[in-house]
Amino acid sequence: MSAPAQKEKLSFALSEEYQAEFCRAVIEKILATAAVNASGSSKPALETIPAARRAEFLRFVETGETSQEFLDFVASNEAARAAIDAVFKETAAAMERLGTLLKSSQPGKSLAGFTKLPPHRIGYPPAIGDEMPDGTIYAGVSPDTGKAMYATPKDAPATFTFNEAAKYAKKLKAHGHKDFRVPTLDELNVLYQNRNEGKLKGTFNETGSYPAGWYRSSSQTNYGFAWDQRFSDGCQHACSKDYGSSLRCVR
Repeated sequence: MSAPAQKEKLSFALSEEYQAEFCRAVIEKILATAAVNASGSSKPALETIPAARRAEFLRFVETGETSQEFLDFVASNEAARAAIDAVFKETAAAMERLGTLLKSSQPGKSLAGFTKLPPHRIGYPPAIGDEMPDGTIYAGVSPDTGKAMYATPKDAPATFTFNEAAKYAKKLKAHGHKDFRVPTLDELNVLYQNRNEGKLKGTFNETGSYPAGWYRSSSQTNYGFAWDQRFSDGCQHACSKDYGSSLRCVR
């Protein structure tokens, strides 16, 4: 491939529409070549993962989404941890090399949309509290879906009844997304547990006051009541759906 053609191909790959596909191709290449020391031997990263776990491993390194069962497997399996670490390091190195190439071949071109891809898009999940390039904050794994959960960087600008909160989240278009939702009670508790992590710290109302110190969940107890959680101490309480509470949307 000629140099001009190579530059054109790289520019095409760096467009927003093709970033995910490009990163996936990089990850697949790295999985086949990254050497991992396991029991004194060196193997490609993917070969160190049991065959029954490989599909979920691939999903994990591509998206950061996984199940608690797989996280428990990784925690107890040294080879899996080494494989994930190798993929992260090799992918980061590949991104750095590509960035250097583009800077030298295309002076003045902004690489912000590429070099600042969220970590889970280039082979490793972000840390809780990390701000994503789209402005949302990684809040942890949803206990309900087993997938990565992202929160808006601040509360919705009011207190909401149960129905008002659902309508607000459904209509919310922010940070390039329109799939926000009111967190379930378990998801709300994840936000509470992680409230002091990274960019989440200082963004919640922890005064304990009513109603702003209580946060709305989508979990119902019966027709007239739903669960809220107070962020000063984590207290959970079923209250009338007609009462107002603070709202932090997630996706």
